[in-house]
Formats: sequence, C-alpha cells, structure tokens
Amino acid sequence: MTILQVLYVLEIARCGSVSRAAEHLFVSQPALSSQVRRLENELGCELFHREPQGVCLTAAGQVFCEEAQTVETSWRRLQERTRLLSNAVCHKVRIGIGSRALSSGVFELTAAFFNCHLIYPLYLLLLLPAYDNFLLQLILNHIY
Repeated sequence: MTILQVLYVLEIARCGSVSRAAEHLFVSQPALSSQVRRLENELGCELFHREPQGVCLTAAGQVFCEEAQTVETSWRRLQERTRLLSNAVCHKVRIGIGSRALSSGVFELTAAFFNCHLIYPLYLLLLLPAYDNFLLQLILNHIY
C-alpha cells in the first residue's frame, strides 16, 4: 500500500466516480483504476461497488476511508510543515547550567521543554556546564 493509493481511494470516494477522480488527480482513468485494483488485491477485498453510473463504497471501503482520512490529514500536515521548514534557519539557544540547577532538576525540565515542544522546531538547545569559570571562558573566547 502506498500513500498515493490511499489518496486515490479517498478521491474516488469523494467524487463517486473513477473518471471524475482521475480528472481531479490529473491521472488517466486506466492508471487510477489499476492502482485501486492493486490495492484491493493487496488488501484481499473490494473497496468499491462498480456500477454504470459510478462507484460506491463497500463496507470494507467505508472502514478503509474512515481510517485513511487520518492518514491523509497527517500526510498533508507533514507536507506543509516540511515545506515551511525547507528554508528555515536553526537558531542555537545556549543556556549555562550551574551545579545547583543540575542537582535541583532544572536541567532536565529545561531540556524536556525544548525537546518535547514542537512549537520550537527551529531551535537547537545547547546546555553548557557552568563551573570554575568554564562558561565565562567559552563566552570570552567566542567558542559559544
């Protein structure tokens, strides 16, 4: 099963017609029908009842489309987020962590915040130990 086959089935279901779906998808009707047949063979069931006036979903097709809508939504979101980040610049956030912060758990909370929040995809968190003037030397020497 490919993402393309999933999207094809959803479009056919929306249109109620293979030929109309083919027009919307900018593919030939035989190519679209072939992909659906391949998917049906792989799944071992028919997804559509073929009728002279169009197609309608079978029970298996209905279940498939319900689940496939989640896949489609995720796929569209993946495309959009990737497109948005294609020319993005990653910013470095440098945080000096002293021994008290390390022992109190602030270090773990800070790391978890940046690493688990998808709203900050353009930030790279660098946590630096701040002991014996180590952090000051890094800053003075323009290392960080």
